[in-house]
Amino acid sequence: MVIDSWEYSLHRGVEKAPLCNYNTPVDWSNLSGGGKEDAMNTQIGEAAGQIWRYLAEHGEVSLRQLQRGTRLPDRLLPMGVGWLAREDQLRLVQERGVVKLSLHTASAPR
Repeated sequence: MVIDSWEYSLHRGVEKAPLCNYNTPVDWSNLSGGGKEDAMNTQIGEAAGQIWRYLAEHGEVSLRQLQRGTRLPDRLLPMGVGWLAREDQLRLVQERGVVKLSLHTASAPR
């Protein structure tokens, strides 16, 4: 006997069993929660873009130079750097205790 997921949920006592037609495409865009989370992701993405453009223009810079050059808020700079690092867009080196960032040669504009 095959039991659909909603039937199983009803048998288990779950109040809001998922009802769906498995042959109908699901629109996932409205499931992100929206609101503040989407706005924050947008801000971080825009900061990452600003950092990328600054590095493309100036080459290797320190975090302090990047902060001054981009004028990003203190909370957004590390988030934007993290975004680019996670996408493997950055090269990070430490010279005499100073962290310097640059774009990977593959991601730098030609």
